Amino acid sequence: MLHMHTAMCDGCKAYQKQSKLLDKFLLQHTHLHTEENIPIIENEALKKKIINKL
Repeated sequence: MLHMHTAMCDGCKAYQKQSKLLDKFLLQHTHLHTEENIPIIENEALKKKIINKL
């Protein structure tokens, strides 16, 4: 059922894509950063799009 939902929901597709990119980024860069200098990533446009799709 979840697979069917994510196949149709643009907000969930965008979330999945962004999550995969973040996972890849974090795996590649976590060994280079300490907790003090990890950048904060904010994407207000994506947040609004997801909220509007709910």
